[in-house]
Amino acid sequence: MKNLLLLFALFFYSFSFNGQSICRLKDSTVFIHVNNIRAAINNKGNNFNYDQKGNLQVPFNGVNTPSSIYESDLWFTATDSEGNMKYKFLTYKNPNLCGYIPGPWFEGTEEQQFQLADDWNKTFKVTGDEILAHIADASDGQIDHPILSIYAWPGNGNQFFENLNGFKLFEGCEAGFYEVPGHENGIYEPNFGEYPYVKGLDPESVPGAIFWSVYCSGKSKDEGVGAKSKMKLQIEQTVWAMSTDDDILSNTLFTRYVVKNKSQEPYYNYKFGLFVDPDLGCLLDDYVGCIPELNSFYVYNQDNDDDNPCDKGVPGYGENPPVEVVTFLGDNGLDGFYVYDVTERPETDPIIIKYRLMNGKWYDGTPFTYGGTGINSQSTDTVDYVFPDEPTDPNGWSMYTENFFLADRKVLAVSKRKQDPNFVFSPESSLTYDIAYSYHRNEGLTNLENVIYAKTRIPELQQMYSNGFNGYGIENCDCTCVWAGDTDNNGIVTFKDIVNVLKNYGQTGHDRKGAIAWTGISVQDWAANNFTSVNPKYSDVNGDGVINMDDAILVKDFLGNTNLCFDHTPENYYCDEGNEMNWDVEMQDTMIHLLKTIKANVKIPNKNNFMGLYYEIYYDPEIFKIKNIEDFMKWKDRQESLFYNYHNEDKGLVHVLQFNDQNKNLKLTDNTKPVLSIDYFVKRIPITYPTKYTDIKICNATVYYDDGTEEYLPAQTLHLRLPEKVEITGTGDINNAEVKIYPNPTSGVLYIETPVENDYLLKLYDINGKLIKSQNINSGNYKLQLEHLNSGIYFIKISSKDRVIIKKIEVL
Repeated sequence: MKNLLLLFALFFYSFSFNGQSICRLKDSTVFIHVNNIRAAINNKGNNFNYDQKGNLQVPFNGVNTPSSIYESDLWFTATDSEGNMKYKFLTYKNPNLCGYIPGPWFEGTEEQQFQLADDWNKTFKVTGDEILAHIADASDGQIDHPILSIYAWPGNGNQFFENLNGFKLFEGCEAGFYEVPGHENGIYEPNFGEYPYVKGLDPESVPGAIFWSVYCSGKSKDEGVGAKSKMKLQIEQTVWAMSTDDDILSNTLFTRYVVKNKSQEPYYNYKFGLFVDPDLGCLLDDYVGCIPELNSFYVYNQDNDDDNPCDKGVPGYGENPPVEVVTFLGDNGLDGFYVYDVTERPETDPIIIKYRLMNGKWYDGTPFTYGGTGINSQSTDTVDYVFPDEPTDPNGWSMYTENFFLADRKVLAVSKRKQDPNFVFSPESSLTYDIAYSYHRNEGLTNLENVIYAKTRIPELQQMYSNGFNGYGIENCDCTCVWAGDTDNNGIVTFKDIVNVLKNYGQTGHDRKGAIAWTGISVQDWAANNFTSVNPKYSDVNGDGVINMDDAILVKDFLGNTNLCFDHTPENYYCDEGNEMNWDVEMQDTMIHLLKTIKANVKIPNKNNFMGLYYEIYYDPEIFKIKNIEDFMKWKDRQESLFYNYHNEDKGLVHVLQFNDQNKNLKLTDNTKPVLSIDYFVKRIPITYPTKYTDIKICNATVYYDDGTEEYLPAQTLHLRLPEKVEITGTGDINNAEVKIYPNPTSGVLYIETPVENDYLLKLYDINGKLIKSQNINSGNYKLQLEHLNSGIYFIKISSKDRVIIKKIEVL
């Protein structure tokens, strides 16, 4: 019986663990960056929201570019043959809800689905330059230089897929590909010159980039979804953008959803919904409207000034703000448009609310009707579209003419195959939805005039789509072209590309015509120098004709990007032990403490041509949290310094660059003084930590000189000794043989009892880690007065020679 119970417990743990993990797979968000567009793309049913910020940035000009949409999500409703409600909703990216699950639909165990989801938790990407290079390579009938993204593409039947990706391709995958004449067999064969492709496009009109992923409604917990009501769907998502000089296409992102019914039963009254939270710069001053005859809806600003910055520092568009239009293309158009939140919601099941909205009804079941807010209980003039008139029409129905109150708008666009009212969504059949997100702004027009301007341009966009974008494909660019972020022109962007920006700081030259995007652009050479081995034009990341810290900051947005000039030679990794760079430790016996500062020293020959340093600091993120990093490098006869650091908390890695801003002829005031200071505090010390020490080390430390030379610095590893025992406890009294702390919570006085024969150090911190009090305790009883503190949570740390207790205290 005991063995049976143990087996059951192990099974339950495995099931629960995997069931939870499938909802918490790592974030696989990627960014498509073509022409003026930079957008966050996900593979779990939602797009644009990344790190709780909107990321549909057009036209992208750096980190402070406003976003026009916060998030878009997919909704579905239907009924079964008996009229029972079926649905699948996702409203906002939520780590506690599964939403959609990466991978194709799969009937199997929870553990099997977790493995499948983990395999497919990615987005497949290919650039137009890679496609053009592959086409050129195949022109002589053979492939001499296989391109990984081409050969690993999930085209149906791809014989190379499993070896290159590590898992099997599912049958019937609809990732698009072009079949070359003579090989039209429905099988993707890159070895014969076939390549990733968006079906319906002119084969010669190659997009700037194509992204593809697959996800499904899955067999996991969701917001109120039961086994009988949840729809079984598989969605294949393709995202692309055209690389062209055309003003409309250069500001338009395209998405395609191929939706397949994976149930064994047909769906009736089926509807597709696109939930959108449109934050056009500032989120509280937006209006929305629709253009039913153009299958479009749009967001515009309530007045002619979108504050910049907005509340909480969010970038806005300023005066004469733009219009963002969402257009349904192809056979499945816009059949309904509703506003999600113009009044307070009643106490109703959120699933019922969403189901009613998908069917043109308000939260309480009242149909939308013409005029006002669209909620007119006495009216019978029902409508499928709210706010369909131009805001410049004083007699029309728009948010502007109704003088709507300010709010954070959310909208729902519905496609329900109005042209085929008896449509039945049969098992294993598919429907395709093509949707365009286009940005429109004439800076000489007002907010309302830009609505009319956008409306005149949508038919042109629809015509280009209908023609397969004929004549609008990407043009090839050789390895002399400038790729934003690749400052050393080696075909890959890394943190070391920031080095060239700081070496060439302040230099000017020809600006770069075109978008800030990962695409090759021809630029005339700048005046050469000895600082870098390549022309300074490559260090002008944003293309404005001057090299400054804006370029250094922008490099991060292109990290990891590669082009065909990349030869895949691994970067040097230098982590040798030595004393040229070492630590100035302000702690006794290198014992780890709750909140301390460490400083890094560097021994550099004080040459006149010293320009700066690059190095990486590695630490254990399970133990440490970096609180502050400060530049201590002091230059002789110069107060200014160029300092850049990027902290990756998940990896426990800090990239540091310290340069002078004069490019040359500067010495340090004292090359024996610290160059960097790090404040940290200890998050926790795991009970099962394998050693008595934790290390902080410096790697890839490199000195740069103004003649273009560089040298590596051996660096010291800092070994920090851990206490033999650390207890971190919550609120409640501590009672053990050594220390007693009470009462907790406290109204103002805390009593601490310790053994007389021991010496202790007491420190009190606020919730942000700020030291409030430090006191030696060398008697058996101590009374700590806390009446002067505000109510809240504090931490008390009591340490002896080999023991640390960290206690959470609540002051009432």
